Amino acid sequence: MITRKGKQHIFSIIKKMLSQNSRVLEEGILSLEDGIDEFAASFDKKDASFVYEVFRIVLDGMFERPENGEYASESGDAILSVYLKNRVCACGGNKLAKLCHRIIAASAFYCRKRLSQQEFELLLTSFLSDRLRTDYYAMPRSQ
Repeated sequence: MITRKGKQHIFSIIKKMLSQNSRVLEEGILSLEDGIDEFAASFDKKDASFVYEVFRIVLDGMFERPENGEYASESGDAILSVYLKNRVCACGGNKLAKLCHRIIAASAFYCRKRLSQQEFELLLTSFLSDRLRTDYYAMPRSQ
C-alpha cells in the first residue's frame, strides 16, 4: 500500500515529466540540454541524481554517429532501453523508489520519440496500479 505522501510523490514526478515532454514538443530535444541541471535539482535528493544521469545518457547517446556513418536507431533504442532498465535495478530501494525510477527512465527514453502529451501521459501512468491510475486521473486538472 502506498501512502498518501508516496502517491503525491509519484504524481509530482509524472507532472514534471509531462512538463519536460511538453518542452521537447515545443522546442525540440536539445531544449533538455539547457535546463538539465535545474530540472534535476527540482527533485528530491534521492531522485535528482538518477534524473540527471538518465537524461544525460539519453542526450549524450542520441547524437553519437556510429563508425559506419549510419544511425542504427532500432539497435540503439534496444541498447538504451536495456541500459536504463539495468540502472533502475541497480539503484535498488523500496517499491516506491523503483516505481519512481521506472517512470523517470521511461520518460527519458520516450521524450525523444516526440509522443503527444496524451500518449506520453498514458505511457507513464501505465506503470501505476489500477487504483493509483484511477486516483491520478480523478485528480483535478489545472489548465
